[in-house]
Amino acid sequence: MPADLREKLEASSQQAKRSLNAEIVARLEASYEYVPHSRAISLEDGVAELQDLSNQRMIVGQMKMAKFQARSALQDELDNAQSLGQKAALQAALTATKAELDGLWEQERKLSEKYYELRAQLTLNSKAPKDE
Repeated sequence: MPADLREKLEASSQQAKRSLNAEIVARLEASYEYVPHSRAISLEDGVAELQDLSNQRMIVGQMKMAKFQARSALQDELDNAQSLGQKAALQAALTATKAELDGLWEQERKLSEKYYELRAQLTLNSKAPKDE
């Protein structure tokens, strides 16, 4: 197994809180599943939803970048702060910014999960036999 693929599977297994073997089995089983009603989403609607999810991921990425810059600026200010009151206020702002970043990371993770699930569904649907 290529090392980069193993790393991806290990990360996915940790995220799903299951063993590497269980992750591989789940992915293999999912690749053989075909649920006819899953074609309820049309290719056109699926592509539009993929584009929307992609746009949302891009916006979250831009928001993360802005928060990283804000965090860096706050850290610089904190490093140069003179008074205890100023340090306390900057530390509180830094803590809040870190919490916002954590929220953005989670939002990005969920959007990515939805994106890749939909992409996999559309791929499976395109390979599925057509109902007559």
